[in-house]
Amino acid sequence: MKIFANIIAASILSLPLFAANLDNAKKNIYDSNIHTADNARMDLQQLNAEKELLEAFEKVSDRKLRDGVIYSLGKLKSRDAYEKILAVAQKELDKCPAAILALAEYGARKSSSDLRDLAGKGSKTAETALWMLKGAKKDLKAYSKSFFAKFDKLDDNEKAIVFGLAKPTSDFYDFAMSYKAQNQRIALAQCY
Repeated sequence: MKIFANIIAASILSLPLFAANLDNAKKNIYDSNIHTADNARMDLQQLNAEKELLEAFEKVSDRKLRDGVIYSLGKLKSRDAYEKILAVAQKELDKCPAAILALAEYGARKSSSDLRDLAGKGSKTAETALWMLKGAKKDLKAYSKSFFAKFDKLDDNEKAIVFGLAKPTSDFYDFAMSYKAQNQRIALAQCY
Protein backbone atom coordinates (compact mmCIF):
# COMPACT_ATOMS: atom_id res chain seq x y z
CA MET A 1 0.00 0.00 0.00
CA LYS A 2 2.89 2.34 0.80
CA ILE A 3 4.37 1.78 -2.68
CA PHE A 4 1.02 2.68 -4.26
CA ALA A 5 0.83 5.88 -2.19
CA ASN A 6 4.37 6.84 -3.24
CA ILE A 7 3.47 6.35 -6.91
CA ILE A 8 0.40 8.58 -6.55
CA ALA A 9 2.41 11.23 -4.69
CA ALA A 10 5.11 11.18 -7.36
CA SER A 11 2.46 11.51 -10.07
CA ILE A 12 0.87 14.50 -8.39
CA LEU A 13 4.24 16.17 -7.89
CA SER A 14 5.13 15.70 -11.56
CA LEU A 15 1.98 17.42 -12.90
CA PRO A 16 3.45 20.95 -12.93
CA LEU A 17 6.59 19.55 -14.56
CA PHE A 18 4.45 18.05 -17.35
CA ALA A 19 2.86 21.44 -18.03
CA ALA A 20 6.30 23.09 -17.97
CA ASN A 21 7.52 20.57 -20.57
CA LEU A 22 4.65 21.51 -22.85
CA ASP A 23 5.38 25.20 -22.38
CA ASN A 24 9.08 24.67 -23.04
CA ALA A 25 8.40 22.56 -26.13
CA LYS A 26 5.97 25.17 -27.51
CA LYS A 27 8.69 27.79 -27.15
CA ASN A 28 11.68 25.66 -28.17
CA ILE A 29 10.23 24.40 -31.44
CA TYR A 30 11.06 27.85 -32.84
CA ASP A 31 14.62 27.84 -31.47
CA SER A 32 17.33 28.67 -34.00
CA ASN A 33 19.29 25.56 -32.96
CA ILE A 34 17.83 22.76 -35.10
CA HIS A 35 18.59 20.11 -32.46
CA THR A 36 16.75 22.03 -29.75
CA ALA A 37 13.83 22.66 -32.11
CA ASP A 38 13.63 19.03 -33.21
CA ASN A 39 13.76 17.78 -29.62
CA ALA A 40 10.86 20.13 -28.89
CA ARG A 41 8.99 18.70 -31.89
CA MET A 42 9.45 15.18 -30.55
CA ASP A 43 8.30 16.34 -27.11
CA LEU A 44 5.18 17.87 -28.65
CA GLN A 45 4.48 14.60 -30.45
CA GLN A 46 4.87 12.65 -27.21
CA LEU A 47 2.54 15.10 -25.48
CA ASN A 48 -0.04 14.73 -28.29
CA ALA A 49 0.15 18.49 -28.79
CA GLU A 50 -1.55 18.50 -32.18
CA LYS A 51 -2.56 22.16 -32.04
CA GLU A 52 1.01 23.29 -31.37
CA LEU A 53 2.40 21.06 -34.12
CA LEU A 54 -0.16 22.43 -36.60
CA GLU A 55 0.95 25.96 -35.72
CA ALA A 56 4.59 24.95 -36.18
CA PHE A 57 3.80 23.37 -39.56
CA GLU A 58 2.67 26.81 -40.77
CA LYS A 59 5.52 28.76 -39.15
CA VAL A 60 8.80 26.84 -39.22
CA SER A 61 11.17 27.77 -42.03
CA ASP A 62 13.78 25.01 -41.70
CA ARG A 63 12.90 22.27 -44.19
CA LYS A 64 14.16 19.38 -42.04
CA LEU A 65 12.20 20.63 -39.04
CA ARG A 66 9.11 21.08 -41.22
CA ASP A 67 9.47 17.49 -42.41
CA GLY A 68 9.74 16.30 -38.81
CA VAL A 69 6.61 18.26 -37.88
CA ILE A 70 4.79 16.69 -40.84
CA TYR A 71 5.75 13.20 -39.71
CA SER A 72 4.75 13.95 -36.11
CA LEU A 73 1.32 15.10 -37.30
CA GLY A 74 1.00 11.84 -39.23
CA LYS A 75 1.95 9.83 -36.15
CA LEU A 76 -0.82 11.68 -34.29
CA LYS A 77 -3.21 11.02 -37.19
CA SER A 78 -4.14 14.70 -37.24
CA ARG A 79 -7.32 15.11 -39.28
CA ASP A 80 -6.68 18.83 -39.62
CA ALA A 81 -3.25 18.20 -41.14
CA TYR A 82 -4.10 15.41 -43.58
CA GLU A 83 -4.87 17.51 -46.66
CA LYS A 84 -1.86 19.76 -45.99
CA ILE A 85 0.41 16.75 -45.70
CA LEU A 86 -1.07 15.25 -48.86
CA ALA A 87 -0.45 18.52 -50.73
CA VAL A 88 3.23 18.46 -49.72
CA ALA A 89 3.52 14.78 -50.70
CA GLN A 90 1.96 15.42 -54.11
CA LYS A 91 4.13 18.45 -54.79
CA GLU A 92 7.46 17.09 -53.53
CA LEU A 93 7.07 13.30 -53.88
CA ASP A 94 10.31 11.59 -52.76
CA LYS A 95 11.94 14.95 -51.96
CA CYS A 96 9.80 14.83 -48.80
CA PRO A 97 9.58 11.21 -47.69
CA ALA A 98 8.29 12.41 -44.32
CA ALA A 99 5.01 13.53 -45.90
CA ILE A 100 4.51 10.20 -47.66
CA LEU A 101 5.38 8.22 -44.54
CA ALA A 102 3.07 10.45 -42.52
CA LEU A 103 0.22 9.50 -44.85
CA ALA A 104 0.99 5.83 -44.24
CA GLU A 105 0.69 6.41 -40.49
CA TYR A 106 -3.01 7.16 -40.92
CA GLY A 107 -3.61 3.58 -42.04
CA ALA A 108 -6.98 4.52 -43.56
CA ARG A 109 -8.55 3.61 -46.87
CA LYS A 110 -8.09 7.17 -48.15
CA SER A 111 -4.41 7.22 -47.23
CA SER A 112 -3.86 3.89 -49.01
CA SER A 113 -5.56 5.29 -52.09
CA ASP A 114 -3.46 8.45 -51.94
CA LEU A 115 -0.30 6.37 -51.52
CA ARG A 116 -1.22 4.33 -54.62
CA ASP A 117 -1.65 7.60 -56.55
CA LEU A 118 1.78 8.79 -55.36
CA ALA A 119 3.35 5.44 -56.29
CA GLY A 120 1.76 5.81 -59.72
CA LYS A 121 3.60 9.12 -60.07
CA GLY A 122 6.90 7.33 -59.45
CA SER A 123 7.35 7.72 -55.69
CA LYS A 124 9.59 4.94 -54.36
CA THR A 125 8.73 5.99 -50.81
CA ALA A 126 5.02 5.49 -51.53
CA GLU A 127 5.75 2.06 -53.08
CA THR A 128 7.62 1.06 -49.93
CA ALA A 129 4.87 2.39 -47.67
CA LEU A 130 2.26 0.42 -49.62
CA TRP A 131 4.41 -2.69 -49.48
CA MET A 132 4.64 -2.27 -45.73
CA LEU A 133 0.91 -1.79 -45.34
CA LYS A 134 0.20 -4.86 -47.51
CA GLY A 135 2.80 -6.89 -45.65
CA ALA A 136 0.83 -6.58 -42.46
CA LYS A 137 -2.37 -8.54 -42.17
CA LYS A 138 -5.56 -6.50 -41.97
CA ASP A 139 -5.45 -6.31 -38.19
CA LEU A 140 -1.83 -5.03 -38.37
CA LYS A 141 -0.85 -7.42 -35.61
CA ALA A 142 1.16 -9.88 -37.67
CA TYR A 143 3.21 -9.77 -40.87
CA SER A 144 3.02 -12.40 -43.56
CA LYS A 145 6.03 -14.58 -44.37
CA SER A 146 6.21 -13.05 -47.85
CA PHE A 147 6.73 -9.64 -46.23
CA PHE A 148 9.98 -10.81 -44.67
CA ALA A 149 11.05 -12.80 -47.74
CA LYS A 150 10.99 -9.65 -49.93
CA PHE A 151 12.91 -7.46 -47.49
CA ASP A 152 16.39 -8.24 -48.86
CA LYS A 153 15.31 -7.19 -52.37
CA LEU A 154 14.77 -3.61 -51.17
CA ASP A 155 17.44 -0.95 -51.59
CA ASP A 156 19.00 0.68 -48.51
CA ASN A 157 16.64 3.67 -48.55
CA GLU A 158 13.63 1.38 -48.63
CA LYS A 159 15.02 -0.83 -45.86
CA ALA A 160 15.57 2.23 -43.66
CA ILE A 161 11.98 3.32 -44.34
CA VAL A 162 10.68 -0.12 -43.39
CA PHE A 163 12.51 -0.04 -40.08
CA GLY A 164 11.08 3.41 -39.40
CA LEU A 165 7.51 2.69 -40.47
CA ALA A 166 6.87 -0.90 -39.41
CA LYS A 167 4.22 -1.55 -36.83
CA PRO A 168 5.84 -2.72 -33.58
CA THR A 169 4.52 -6.27 -33.57
CA SER A 170 6.22 -9.28 -32.02
CA ASP A 171 6.74 -10.73 -35.53
CA PHE A 172 8.49 -7.61 -36.73
CA TYR A 173 10.47 -7.31 -33.50
CA ASP A 174 11.74 -10.88 -33.91
CA PHE A 175 12.67 -10.14 -37.53
CA ALA A 176 14.45 -6.88 -36.62
CA MET A 177 16.38 -8.54 -33.81
CA SER A 178 17.63 -11.34 -36.05
CA TYR A 179 18.31 -9.34 -39.24
CA LYS A 180 21.99 -9.02 -40.18
CA ALA A 181 22.48 -5.50 -41.53
CA GLN A 182 25.02 -5.19 -44.34
CA ASN A 183 26.04 -1.60 -43.54
CA GLN A 184 26.00 0.97 -40.78
CA ARG A 185 23.05 2.93 -42.17
CA ILE A 186 20.74 -0.07 -42.08
CA ALA A 187 22.10 -1.10 -38.69
CA LEU A 188 21.21 2.35 -37.31
CA ALA A 189 17.72 2.17 -38.84
CA GLN A 190 17.36 -1.32 -37.39
CA CYS A 191 18.24 -0.02 -33.91
CA TYR A 192 15.59 2.68 -34.24
